[in-house]
Amino acid sequence: MGTLRFIWRWLRRLVIAVAGGVVLFIGIAMIVLPGPAFIVIPLGLGILALEFELARRWLKRARSHADAVRDRVLPTDSPWRRRWTAWRLRWQAWRARVSRRGSGRRSTRGRD
Repeated sequence: MGTLRFIWRWLRRLVIAVAGGVVLFIGIAMIVLPGPAFIVIPLGLGILALEFELARRWLKRARSHADAVRDRVLPTDSPWRRRWTAWRLRWQAWRARVSRRGSGRRSTRGRD
């Protein structure tokens, strides 16, 4: 049972690395080719961040840069900015509720 779990973890990690790497590579190629690179690159980093700490740090840094650009572009009293902030607060509250709901409630039925 332990060997199967070990194989499953490495297989999952490999699939995430390949999928995230392909999406990230396509995003980097879109910098010079036509396409929305500024959407695809964070998407690839998000996939890689599921398993790799380095990608999490890069994604966090990209978010802080995006927030800085947003602060320069949108004034704080803009209706779009208020809507965005309200939506983001609702999203964060929902994520916190969902993560608390799943913690510590693992079912052991059918497992040895």
